[in-house]
This record gives sequence, structure tokens and C-alpha cells, in this order.
Amino acid sequence: RLNIEEEHIIKQSEDWKKDLIAVINKDNCPTAFLTVNDFIGVFVINILKDEGYNIPADKSVVTFGDRPWADIVNPSLTHSIFDYEQMCNKLIDILIMLKDNENTSPICASIPQIIVSKESWGIHKENSILEDRIDIKYK
Repeated sequence: RLNIEEEHIIKQSEDWKKDLIAVINKDNCPTAFLTVNDFIGVFVINILKDEGYNIPADKSVVTFGDRPWADIVNPSLTHSIFDYEQMCNKLIDILIMLKDNENTSPICASIPQIIVSKESWGIHKENSILEDRIDIKYK
């Protein structure tokens, strides 16, 4: 498992772009960036380029989502596609089960995703399927 330093996690705020530039300018700047969606991924690529980095030679960018601009940005974005219908159905099943039985122990559900390998990371391969685990926790 990859060790991610807390200082490299950029939280949603009005100043997230400034926070990203601060992380980029640190001596221990990450070599790869994972964004919550393709839209943010486009911004990250542009900010990295503005700071003088070559994508993917210097830094890699990977996103969640499958928007049309993932292919028109240069370099094209490597991204993950979830089966949202399956994810919603599993979540509904779990919520119904929790409603019917409050003493249920914590539940983990596995949802398959497809990694679409594009140019924004250093290893460009054919599309591959990866099973990811979504942890649903409750108190």
C-alpha cells in the first residue's frame, strides 16, 4: 500500500489551487497526483505545466470519472470508471439491511472499476479492469 503524506492531501476550499502550488513547490513533492474528477484533473495538469513540469515525464495525473474532456486535454487523462448503477444498487441494499437490523457489523462492498490508461501517467497500457473496494462505515 502506498504511504500518502497528510501534507500532500489538498482539501476542498476556495484556495485549493494555491494549496496545490504550495505542495508542488515542496522539496518532497509527489510524483503523481490523483484527483476526485476529470475536471479537477485538467486544472492540475495545467497548473503543473505552468510550474514547468512535463506530464507524464515529471509528474503523473490520474482521475476518477469519464468526461469528454479527458480525451481532449493534452496529455489525455488516465481515469477510473465506476459502474455507478451497481454501486448505487449495493448501497441501497446495504442501507435497507442496516434499517432492518441495526446490530449489523460494519460492511464492505466491492465494486469493479475500469482503469482507462491514457497519456497522463508514465505507463501507457491497454485498458485494464481492476476491482476496487469501497468501505462503508457507520457508527
